[in-house]
Amino acid sequence: MRKWLNALLCLAAAATLGLSCAPALAQKGAGVFDRPISTKTFAGKEDGQNVICTAYADVTVRQSLDGPSSDKAKLLHGANAPCGAKPPASAITLETEGLELFGRKGDFLLFSEMDANGATGFTVIDARSGKVVLKDATYGTQQFKSASVAGAEVTLAYRRGINAPCSLLNSGVRCWSSLVMNGDIPEPIARPAPDPMICAGAYKKAKSPKDNPSIISFDVETKIDAAGKVKTIPAGKPFCDARP
Repeated sequence: MRKWLNALLCLAAAATLGLSCAPALAQKGAGVFDRPISTKTFAGKEDGQNVICTAYADVTVRQSLDGPSSDKAKLLHGANAPCGAKPPASAITLETEGLELFGRKGDFLLFSEMDANGATGFTVIDARSGKVVLKDATYGTQQFKSASVAGAEVTLAYRRGINAPCSLLNSGVRCWSSLVMNGDIPEPIARPAPDPMICAGAYKKAKSPKDNPSIISFDVETKIDAAGKVKTIPAGKPFCDARP
């Protein structure tokens, strides 16, 4: 009886306010990132569009999602900032088109690519200013192994993924050297180049042609200090997969 009554109340609110009765979307980074105060979903102006307002103690993030795409999110000051079909004029526009909010740790918001192919791009934004402090990519089913705060410094542990334009299996040192020269491979693991045969098993399993571009991945810890300065420390050996 109570569940039926709640449904009627939700439908009445939806008709008046444009509120969606669908349950709020769970954050992908739950368990690793900070828990928001609330997450509310509203029906957008277009069919299939959802406006999602995620509130923290000091800011609210307003997203407009439509299937596997998104507009640039808005940053609103305060947990109770007005957030609905139309954002207030004071909102800060974030450079997050095609991304969705993954979570928050300390003073930083993390947005992840919605329609990834291979490595999944992400962007870290300062929750105080709305400025981008890091763009990187992860690879694997678990995007982030851990996220921690010590003082004002945030540490993210993940497997960095690189969608290479070449095949490590096919081109070997030439492919690896091009990634090093482009700054994709950090100096501590840049030399010597790995044996191209580290790709062989993955290519065989995927039934992928030898010249199909590779995904290179390796574990890293990335530290972001209070000023937004970034330091990435690679750990362990590189891995190789075939691009889908």
